[in-house]
Parts: sequence; C-alpha cells; structure tokens
Amino acid sequence: MFETFIEFFGLALRFIGWVLIELLFEMAICGVGYHLCRLVGFEVEPDGAAAIIVGVLFWLIVAWLLWEFGWLLIEI
Repeated sequence: MFETFIEFFGLALRFIGWVLIELLFEMAICGVGYHLCRLVGFEVEPDGAAAIIVGVLFWLIVAWLLWEFGWLLIEI
C-alpha cells in the first residue's frame, strides 16, 4: 500500500513539473517570440523555429540588460 502511494506521489510530481515546464516554454518563449515576429510583420507559426529563436533571444537580451545595469538582485 505504501509503495502505491509513493508511486502515485511521484507520478503527480512528474505531471506537475511537466505542466510547469510546458507552460514556461509555450508562453514565455514561444508566445513572446511569436508576438514579436508578428509585430514586425513576419508570418510565423506560434510554435515554429523562428518564434522559439526570437523568444530565446528576447529573454537573453532581457537577462543581459538586467545584469548590465544592476537591476538583477542576485549577488554573485
């Protein structure tokens, strides 16, 4: 009985992790990339390679700006 609970708990955690990663990827990377491409007039698919590349580049530039101008509150 205890092993069944452990397996169920592991499955539930794996599912929650998958949902969070999927949401992060779909919304934060693909969504931003898609809307930026559409903003400048490119016809792209929401989950296409162009949207993914533009989304990743956008977040890299945001992270660099935060790091460069000291807005990132992480002390290393």
